[in-house]
Amino acid sequence: MEFIEPDSLKPEPHKDGRHFVVLPYRVLKDTNMSIQRLRVLIAVCSYARRDGMAWPGVKRLAADCGLNPATISHHLTKLTQQGYLQTVSDKYWPGDRAKARQVIYDPAQIPDPDKVSIETESEQSLAPIESKQSIAEPLADVTSLFVVWRKHMQERFAITPPFEEALYRRLSTRYTVERFEEAARVFLSASTAPPPSVGVLLRS
Repeated sequence: MEFIEPDSLKPEPHKDGRHFVVLPYRVLKDTNMSIQRLRVLIAVCSYARRDGMAWPGVKRLAADCGLNPATISHHLTKLTQQGYLQTVSDKYWPGDRAKARQVIYDPAQIPDPDKVSIETESEQSLAPIESKQSIAEPLADVTSLFVVWRKHMQERFAITPPFEEALYRRLSTRYTVERFEEAARVFLSASTAPPPSVGVLLRS
């Protein structure tokens, strides 16, 4: 069955969902902290989850701060040396997310990087809701899920994805619209390149 996109569906303007940032308190009294470096730290913290883990890439931080990537890399190195950040993993996930870093809020309780989970929120805490009803009974409308995914793909990568009906039908049995919206937002905000399909949000 061919999917016909309604003419009334138009992408909404991009809205940044970040409204506040949690910073290490000691930065308040750090006389060696420059304003520019503080801005980079604020940008990193704006992506951090509760345990301090964050995956923004250098280009993303450069765009947020209005600085060039070389300057961002310099400040990230200095912030690590000053004990505000630690590298949890040097591994990169091309097309998924950047180097795993952790914000150190309390220098007296620095987490062991070998024991820190480097799963993103979408992998760790946004697992799809299993239906308490029949697995074949949808929790969400297929078209609604497509509209959500298309909106986030256009905002993040300026790409309009194809309508993969079979995948959306599988997703509709695992997600509510609200849960799918949050999973898509978190996954794509941590991605550095467009995912191959909406199937990345399916769990086996």
